Amino acid sequence: MDILINYKNDFSENEYKELRASAGWSPLSDSQIANIINNSNFKIAAYINDQIAGMARCITDNGYLYLLCDIIISPNYQGMGIGKKMLLKFIDEIKNSIGNSYAKLYIMSLKGKEGFYKSLGFNEDIATGLAIEINKEML
Repeated sequence: MDILINYKNDFSENEYKELRASAGWSPLSDSQIANIINNSNFKIAAYINDQIAGMARCITDNGYLYLLCDIIISPNYQGMGIGKKMLLKFIDEIKNSIGNSYAKLYIMSLKGKEGFYKSLGFNEDIATGLAIEINKEML
C-alpha cells in the first residue's frame, strides 16, 4: 500500500518545534525558531494525512553557496525515503535558480549520517565541518 506524501514549501513554527523535539534535538526559543524559518531561503515539508512527517531547510548567499541546515524526519516516518525526496527537490530548486552557473550545496551532518548524503552524490570536501556551540555561559 502506497502512502501519499504531500510536499509544501513552508511549515509553521510549531511544526518545526515539534519535529525538533521528536528527533531529540535541543529546544530553541520561540524567537530563534521564528528567525530560523523567516531567514531560510528554501524550505520544504512532507505531510502524511495532514500530519507533518519531515522538513528540511536551506540558506544561501543567492550566488554560489547553499547550506542545508536541517533535515528532520519524525521517527514515526523514518525509512520511507522522505528525506531523500526532500533533498532531491532542493537540488532541483537550486539547479533551476542558478541556470547554467556553478554552485555548491554543503551540509551539516550528524556524525554517523554521512552515508545517507554520500548515497545521494555528496563527497567529502575541503571544509572541515568544525563548529562551536555558543551559549550565554561562555566567556
